[in-house]
Amino acid sequence: MKKKMIILLSILSMLTPSTVFAEESYTVAVSTPIAAAESNTEAIMPMSDIIVWKYKTIGNKLYRRRYNETKKQWIGSWELVP
Repeated sequence: MKKKMIILLSILSMLTPSTVFAEESYTVAVSTPIAAAESNTEAIMPMSDIIVWKYKTIGNKLYRRRYNETKKQWIGSWELVP
């Protein structure tokens, strides 16, 4: 009997209307105009750095070193390619 009463009260509490307060107006800040952003479809902005391997030959040995093309900086030192 107690279990039925709890179930009935929980169903009734779910079915009772609740008060919702809505704002009449709101604003959204946009950093760039939408028309300009949509027309420029070829502009790609990478979010991470572009890291590539650069190679050089000294004598008959091949060496490589990582290079950050985004920051224009070398990463690490030259190493012999296995």
